[in-house]
Amino acid sequence: MNTSTRKNAQIGHLDAEDIKMLVESLLHLVSYKPSCDPQLTRDSIHTLENALRQEIVSWNADDGLDGDLFEFTTKRSAALSEFFYSRHTFEDKLVLALYTWEVFFFYIDDKGSKLCLEEYQRLLLLGRQPEDRAMARFQELLAKFYDIWDPVCANLMFSGALEFVNGNILERRENVCEMDVRALASPWPKYWRTKSGGAPGFSAGIFPKENHPDITKYIQALPDIDDYVGLVNDILSFYKEQSSGETSTYVHVRARTTLKHPREVLAEMVAEVGELHARISSVLEGYPAEFEAWMAFANGSIGLHLTLERYKLSEIGFPSL
Repeated sequence: MNTSTRKNAQIGHLDAEDIKMLVESLLHLVSYKPSCDPQLTRDSIHTLENALRQEIVSWNADDGLDGDLFEFTTKRSAALSEFFYSRHTFEDKLVLALYTWEVFFFYIDDKGSKLCLEEYQRLLLLGRQPEDRAMARFQELLAKFYDIWDPVCANLMFSGALEFVNGNILERRENVCEMDVRALASPWPKYWRTKSGGAPGFSAGIFPKENHPDITKYIQALPDIDDYVGLVNDILSFYKEQSSGETSTYVHVRARTTLKHPREVLAEMVAEVGELHARISSVLEGYPAEFEAWMAFANGSIGLHLTLERYKLSEIGFPSL
């Protein structure tokens, strides 16, 4: 066995064909169907990008931001909002795109450490705004959720944003990222992923109160939708992450805690997504508006990963947008 082969075996390297087969299995289990015409999607994303860009520039919070990072984050946020929430009004999609922009920006950029994220929740409790204008706008944006969503959903989205801040803090601590992952710490991968994924915000965002006034029609499905969001992202991001040499992903950490090869872990995750999709659909059965909103979201969350070049899935046979 040569050095490269030994290294791949140690980190649980998967062949591209293995990953393709797992992705195809996922698409089959959830009966994936592309949401709409690609040109319409491109046009909608472009319109949302422009509105998002204009809003953020109006904050006067982009001084000194890296131009390429600003554009990358803007384009990715608009695409996510359009794919996830294709049935929402433009105004609601813009609010969700702004939320996503803030989440992505503080996650991707090193600016988060300069803004003292560890102090963010303390400032909220003291009723003080951060000095940074983007972070101050984030608080205003979170408050706007209550105009669009049921107060319970708005609370979930708000607390999900704060959990994301905690996850971001953890990921920035070198002693946490580099610590030995214990084999018996099996709840740790999901715990860390839940903190850093922002899933509650994306899940509750499916159901604006204007179209879904009765929270009892969908509230029981939200825990499974949270898990669906995280697992789909981790499965469909794996090829990109492996190509970049990342070995601290959810898949790899879960593999270490369960003493399994990442291929086996990914296969388990695909099966879990299929079970989640079936269960969510059953819970929402009999509520047409909620079921249709869920299906649009479920297809869109997969479509985002399949079609955007960022995830590199075109390299293994999936068409890009």
